[in-house]
Formats: sequence, structure tokens, C-alpha cells
Amino acid sequence: AARAFLVAASRLGKVVCVTLAQPGWIPSCLDAFMPNLSAAWRELDVEVHYSSVEKVDTRREIGGGSAACCLHRTPYDDAEQDAYRVNILANRKQRSMKRALRQFYGKRAAWKNVLSLGDGPFERQALQDLAFGHTAAAVRPGDDSATKMRAKTVKMLDSPDCAMLCEELHVLQAWLPAMTAIDGDFDFSLDSLEEGDLETPCAFLTPRQRAAAPRMLEAGI
Repeated sequence: AARAFLVAASRLGKVVCVTLAQPGWIPSCLDAFMPNLSAAWRELDVEVHYSSVEKVDTRREIGGGSAACCLHRTPYDDAEQDAYRVNILANRKQRSMKRALRQFYGKRAAWKNVLSLGDGPFERQALQDLAFGHTAAAVRPGDDSATKMRAKTVKMLDSPDCAMLCEELHVLQAWLPAMTAIDGDFDFSLDSLEEGDLETPCAFLTPRQRAAAPRMLEAGI
């Protein structure tokens, strides 16, 4: 299932892996446990960006004050510490994503269509913050090129068993053409689906987007 998903995604666009794992972990893991996927990974030349080595400012503000100060004031506040951790790890992924997008689109070109899939909150926040910052920084009077970026995020299931993971990948593979073709942003979590919803075509779309999806697919958008 994972190999088929990777091949299908590669036919639709550039596939990049952004991970918080330590450098070298991805190829080692694939070689040891998923040799067929490992072979396809190398054949398709999938880039891996290790966000764990990214340098970030741990003093970035959360909720109006510095993260360090918030944690110092409330050392036993689990929610505050979780927010701090998510923010730091999302910033690491954001740096890696920014580098990958600049390599793909170039430093001056507008970013057009970016789809992020992952089972954590970090890549979701990273892409959304990156898209907002890119659009805000790039907008010029009379130039709407930056507003055409589509930032699309899919939150995958937390800790699925092998059977559920395979089913999840089969469904996402079926959705890939519509997800890449949809002319707009979306933020969707598979955790929000109820039993049987995985069988619903393009369940991640709003009714309006779902109605437009076939026309966009026919138009090749």
C-alpha cells in the first residue's frame, strides 16, 4: 500500500519527505522493514529533509508572551508546555518546508500548490504558517500571484494498526487526484471521520468543492 501510494503521488507532483527523525533514519528504516518501498523510494529519488537539525528561535512568542516566560510562570501547566513543544517542532518543519519549496519553485517564483500529509500537528501548523507568511510577504499592489498558492493539509490517523494504515493509504491514494486538483485551500483530519466515512468519495471536500472537483479533474487543473 505504501509503495503504491508513493508511486501514485510521484505521478502527480514532486514528493518530499520532511521528518523530525534523526539524519539517516529513513533509509535505514526502509531498508530494514520495507525493502520494496525502499527500492521505489530510491528509484523515484525522494528527497528527505531532516527537521531535527534545523536551528530555531526558542524565544518565539506564544499567546502574547515569550515561550520561555510562559513556561517559567506556569511550570506545571501541561497545555502550555504542549503548545510550546508543538510550536518549536512546527518551526523546525517550517524551515525544512521553506527550503524544499524554494528548491522546487525557485526563490522568486510564486508557490502554487502544496499538499501536506502527516499524523502529527507539526506539519499542519508548519505549512499553514508558511503559506500565510509567504502570501503576506509577497503581495504587492496589482500583483495577485502570491494569492494563488493552495495550502492543503491532511491530518492522518493517530497510531493506526497495520490494517488501518493500509486502508488509510488506499483511501488517500484514491483521493490524491482531487486533492491536487482542488482550486483552493483545505484543512482536513481523518480523525474527524466516523465509521464508514472512509468509503465516501472525497470526504475531505466541502459540498461546494465536491461539486466542482469533477469539472476541475476534467479540465486538468
